[in-house]
Amino acid sequence: GTYAILPALPAVGGNEGVGQVLEVGSRVTSLKPGDWVIPRDAGLGDSLIQNAANSGVGQAVIQIAAARGVRTINVVRHRPELHSLSERLQALGADHVLTEEALRRPEMKELFKRPANLPVTSGLSSADEGALGEMVAQLCALIRGGQLSAPACEEVGLQDFHRALDGAMGPFTSAKQILVM
Repeated sequence: GTYAILPALPAVGGNEGVGQVLEVGSRVTSLKPGDWVIPRDAGLGDSLIQNAANSGVGQAVIQIAAARGVRTINVVRHRPELHSLSERLQALGADHVLTEEALRRPEMKELFKRPANLPVTSGLSSADEGALGEMVAQLCALIRGGQLSAPACEEVGLQDFHRALDGAMGPFTSAKQILVM
């Protein structure tokens, strides 16, 4: 798809799961206001909300969350094929698929009666090879168990690369374009 606001290059991609700590409780010693964190170790009974849920990363988040018993609220842009997109994301394990407009309705407050709770970590450093290896092993186990699959894709012959470019740059694109030689 396309993004409404493009960052200046060079830019860091993949920051969709990043947050900044605003406050901490009196007994919290591992984090302080201003720390940057990523979601980690969520489990049964926790919830998360994500935007751009139909992206490749969003689809992976849905599947990993479902495998861990984490409830997801997934926000997507309104589009002509919204119903089929919602069905596809729900088939991956999404609990709720909403547009930004629907999320703003007063009745949507019911979704948030159960508080969203997602434990965080200060992240993985390159020196933390053990944790990185464990994460890769967990992802491989999900793939082998059929709980994590690649995002929707369309295979396009290399000679038709213009069609792949048009498909990737069009509005409301949910499928990755794979060039086949």
